[in-house]
Amino acid sequence: MKLTYIIDQERYSIELEITDEGYLAKIGEKEYQIPTTNISGGKIDLQINGKNVEGIWAIDGNRKRWVAVNGREWLLEKATSSKRSGMMGMQNADTSVYAPMPGQVRQVLIEEGEDVSSGQLLLLLEAMKMEIRILSPGDGKIIRLNVKEDQQVDKDDFLLEIE
Repeated sequence: MKLTYIIDQERYSIELEITDEGYLAKIGEKEYQIPTTNISGGKIDLQINGKNVEGIWAIDGNRKRWVAVNGREWLLEKATSSKRSGMMGMQNADTSVYAPMPGQVRQVLIEEGEDVSSGQLLLLLEAMKMEIRILSPGDGKIIRLNVKEDQQVDKDDFLLEIE
């Protein structure tokens, strides 16, 4: 399965294959064996660099998987020609940003009228005990902010608009 993921605003491609021991991850020319001992009920036990690690995961439809391990989270998306990024918050051409999954707004880091730059952290959502970072899809000004802290949001709810 081909996926993309984002770390520090950089997009990477990964190929995952299920093996008898867990997963084989191919990133560029490198291959990584990722042994797993348990994958159920939103939890995953695996080994990274020989250390046992516990993580959590969530699936949104058939395209997106969120994984959180040791306080860091990653969004894995099935590869498509789309430029959308759930880690940044799904967006459309007019720079409206939507919730990538249901959750609670934990922190609002911007205000209406504020100038923002591409990749800037705008909001923190919490979903299934994972922190989802909503990043600015580009440079601009916040012209509409539609959420406040502690507000529940559903998948695809309008969060904000950048001009």
